[in-house]
Amino acid sequence: MNTPFGRLLEKERFGQLFFLLILTGVVLGALINGQAVGLLLHRPWPAVGVAVVYGILGLMVVFQDKIAERRVSRSLDMALGFSSCFFIYDILILLLWKAAAALLPISQ
Repeated sequence: MNTPFGRLLEKERFGQLFFLLILTGVVLGALINGQAVGLLLHRPWPAVGVAVVYGILGLMVVFQDKIAERRVSRSLDMALGFSSCFFIYDILILLLWKAAAALLPISQ
């Protein structure tokens, strides 16, 4: 792309940073969402199940390029692209919530 942002996206470092962000989001998201389900339901098994499913779906997003190479399907590409956006927004919301909980007198 012939814009400053486009050139930034084409750099290998940006891809590595994006990969690290998504992977961090998957791990933190699985832990925090599993913890939230455990607190809501007061049972450990649903919390573990949510964390495992979240982790598996997140890893599918992290390795979506490799998955797309083996299975050429437009619907799979669309689902993985949507999931990527979900995980990025989810980690941002979780980080904002943690920051707000640390700075403001609200309960976790």
